[in-house]
Amino acid sequence: MKIPPKLIKASATSPINSIVEGHVDLGITSVFSDKNVAFIPLFKDPARLIVSSNHPLASNDEISAESLDGCDLIYIPDIGNDVIQAVKKVYDFKFASPFSVHSDVGAISMVDLGLGSYIISELQCIRLGNNTKKIKFKEPVYRTMGIGILKHKLQIPIIKEMIQFAIDFSKDFEKELWSR
Repeated sequence: MKIPPKLIKASATSPINSIVEGHVDLGITSVFSDKNVAFIPLFKDPARLIVSSNHPLASNDEISAESLDGCDLIYIPDIGNDVIQAVKKVYDFKFASPFSVHSDVGAISMVDLGLGSYIISELQCIRLGNNTKKIKFKEPVYRTMGIGILKHKLQIPIIKEMIQFAIDFSKDFEKELWSR
C-alpha cells in the first residue's frame, strides 16, 4: 500500500496548531513545548547575522556578542523569532530596532536595501540577495529543528519508519549546513 504524502508550507507556529487540530500527522518545526505533541530533534540549524554589503559590520566574517550590542536589528514582533531567541540565550545583547516585519522574506529584502541587520537561520540563507552578506557567530548558536507529532501516533509503523528515515538523513544534512 502506498500513502501519498501531502506537503504543506506554513509559518512557524501553524505546524503545531495543525498537528494538535488533526489536520496533519506531523510537522517539521523548531523546538516547542506542547503536552500532547512529541518533539523528535533532527538537526541543529546554525544562526547567522545578515547585513547589506555597505553595513558597518559587513567586513566581519564572524561576530561576537559585543558587536551585537546596539545593532540595528530588524525583528519579528509578537511571537518573536525562534532564531533570535536562540541567539539571545547565548549572547546577552540589546539592540536598536528601526523596523519590524512579519516574515523572513520581508526582513531579507530590507537588509538587502541597507535598512538594518537580521538574525536568520542557515536554512533560510538560500534566499539572500546579491547585496547581502551573512556573518557567522563566534560561539556556535543554533535552533533545533525536528518533527512534531501527536504522542499517540508515535507507534504507528509507517510513522516510525518515516521518523527513522528523517533522523538518518539529518545526520549528513546537519554537517553540510554547518560547513556553509
